[in-house]
Amino acid sequence: MKITEKEFDAVEQGLCVASNEDMLDENVAYPAFEKMKEVYRRYRWFKDNLSNFDPSELSRLYIEDFGSWEE
Repeated sequence: MKITEKEFDAVEQGLCVASNEDMLDENVAYPAFEKMKEVYRRYRWFKDNLSNFDPSELSRLYIEDFGSWEE
């Protein structure tokens, strides 16, 4: 399954509505949402690049795109 930007936008709109209705703490929800988007972006990166698997090249490309293995 591939999540599209449109789906992320829909989740973000839901968060906005819930926040406006005092149903959630936006200081918790928005950072969690941004983290979820980043985790999914990295997951897609790995999934898309594993078909050309070369461990050293994959490691180099990951570090080039994300800065390091640590987060």
